[in-house]
Amino acid sequence: MMGGQVVVVWIGGVCGVGKTAVAKECSKQVGNSCFLDADDFHSVENKNKMKLGIPLSDSDRKPWLDELIRVIQQRAVDSQREARQGYCIFCACSVLKLAYRQYLRNALRQSVTKCIFILLTGSTQVLLHRLNSRQGHFMSPNLLSSQLEALELLSEEEKALGDEELDTSDQTISQLVSSIIQKIGLVES
Repeated sequence: MMGGQVVVVWIGGVCGVGKTAVAKECSKQVGNSCFLDADDFHSVENKNKMKLGIPLSDSDRKPWLDELIRVIQQRAVDSQREARQGYCIFCACSVLKLAYRQYLRNALRQSVTKCIFILLTGSTQVLLHRLNSRQGHFMSPNLLSSQLEALELLSEEEKALGDEELDTSDQTISQLVSSIIQKIGLVES
């Protein structure tokens, strides 16, 4: 990354696909970066809905997306104030729909150099196994089917911008992280 650039890498996909683990590890491997888990910015009401297995609506997600935008804009300002030699924000966030990805990209256009969306996918069987093995997460495994229904894979336009889909079914976190870092042209620290 060139000096002063701020790149946001959205690691997206349905629940259980490995967004958080992959985004955290990317952040560890790349210098001048941070990790954000979009789940941390959900309202109490949204978390309660998900705990009960109730899918979120677009209107439930709007304030959440706006809060993510606010936080990322602040991180971008902070990184530029600290005169970093480029800064990368890895955000684990479902970004299930094209409209959400477009909204985030457009809202951040003036604040960051680039938004890149990496959409992680996986077989339903693997995802269910991961969800049923997960401890202490507020999201009900029952939401997987509604998330799979809502998921919109990347459009050709998104792929032309450098966004990518990666299947996590048979890859380790390390393999996925290496692919992502290579894809987005960042140097491992």
